[in-house]
Amino acid sequence: MMVKSKLIHGILSVVMLLAMTGVNTVNAKLITVENWHLTTDELGGLRQSSASEQVFYAVSKIWQLDRNDTFEALDGYYFATHQEWRDLVGFGPNSNRGYKNQGGWNDYEWEGKERYFFLFADTLDTGWYKHAGNNDTTSNHTGFYQGRTGMAGFVMIKGEREVAGFGADAIVPEPTTIAILSLGIIALFLRRIID
Repeated sequence: MMVKSKLIHGILSVVMLLAMTGVNTVNAKLITVENWHLTTDELGGLRQSSASEQVFYAVSKIWQLDRNDTFEALDGYYFATHQEWRDLVGFGPNSNRGYKNQGGWNDYEWEGKERYFFLFADTLDTGWYKHAGNNDTTSNHTGFYQGRTGMAGFVMIKGEREVAGFGADAIVPEPTTIAILSLGIIALFLRRIID
């Protein structure tokens, strides 16, 4: 009777683990670099800021953001927070005007889509974004929200950081990974009961 009770308790614990972790992962989608980074303009979709050698603007193929998506960082870069961007570019009038009409763009348009909003790592929390047409140093705006069209891409910093994903604190594990982990926990629990 004691073994049966422990077995039921263990299985219920694993089911709860699956349910809790599944809430954030079932709808989440990992978008790898090759699936989001647009490289077809004359700058290869990656323009260096005129105000900082560390800051780059990476153009996205996707122009409408889904909060459930997690974007993989470019190799050798990470997504800049709004404060990191401010600290690196400073403020002043003497800088290039964003991505507008650069790299072959027609005003804000490339490949038939108008692109305005370069997002920071914390844009979904703060609403701050870098406008594609304003000066590197003076242009930050608030009011971006999930689903808004006209997303241009991301503000990136050259360098490495442990947390590389945009849209979550880390790259979202696939549900199959969680399922395998849970099965392993069940197996270890059963072995302990049987022994």
